[in-house]
Amino acid sequence: MSAEAAAPTKKSSKTLTVVLLAALVLGAGGGGAWWFLGGGAGGASAPREAKPIFSSLEPFTVNLLDDRGERFAQIGVILQVEDSNVDVQIKERLPALRNAILLLITSKRLEELITPEGKQQLADQVQIKAGEALGWVPPGAHDEVQPGARAPERTRATAAAPNPVRKVLFSQFIVQ
Repeated sequence: MSAEAAAPTKKSSKTLTVVLLAALVLGAGGGGAWWFLGGGAGGASAPREAKPIFSSLEPFTVNLLDDRGERFAQIGVILQVEDSNVDVQIKERLPALRNAILLLITSKRLEELITPEGKQQLADQVQIKAGEALGWVPPGAHDEVQPGARAPERTRATAAAPNPVRKVLFSQFIVQ
């Protein structure tokens, strides 16, 4: 009788071991899936990197400032903006935006635009001009006031707001 009583105990302990092992494997698999699909540390609390939004402008073909003869530049500009609302603003304010960039490029000399540093400086200046055309006020823009003129009131929101144009890229850059 003792042999018969020992047999069910061995069988139930094997079953218990298999059930516990299966539960452990399923729990580890579920926990791993939860962690890697964004539920773990850094998933929900860390801000996700937003997809960049690019707004391509028609190429600018302009005459450059030059004493030695006629020089021109053909420059394709792409603006990387903070969100799709800014992309809509670009379309609404496109004439003013293109005018600001056009005036900036026509004030340049060939020597300024043929170096990598000159191109980067132009990109930085286009970023500022494009931001201003979209209503952004650069820090310190109204620090110097002309005699007899009043500086516009700057609210805390406009003083601290970042430029909606994050970056300027060139899709083409030809100077002659």
